[in-house]
Amino acid sequence: MTTPIKGGSSFTATAIWSAGSTTHLKPNRYALLHTEVESSHRHRGVGSAVVRQVLDEIRAREGTITAMCPFVADYLSRTTAHTDLIDARHPGYSDRTAAESVRTKATG
Repeated sequence: MTTPIKGGSSFTATAIWSAGSTTHLKPNRYALLHTEVESSHRHRGVGSAVVRQVLDEIRAREGTITAMCPFVADYLSRTTAHTDLIDARHPGYSDRTAAESVRTKATG
């Protein structure tokens, strides 16, 4: 996928999401685990653009999401455009702080 970013340039990105062991709960549920952007492209809207395209693709597949990634949780907390995709039974984390605190405890 090619996505325009701030400043008029564009990037090509491959977005990977994982249904992992959650598929038995609901066949079309995606656990969004991690978002990473090269340091040279940070703070230019690249991460948000990738997450937005992944969420739009999940919507097209009539899927739901579980937000495990701190960046995705933060993105979702700042917009209502994709709240309909959040899985009611397994929503994941509501914001970046909650997601990061769990990761800190796990690695800590």
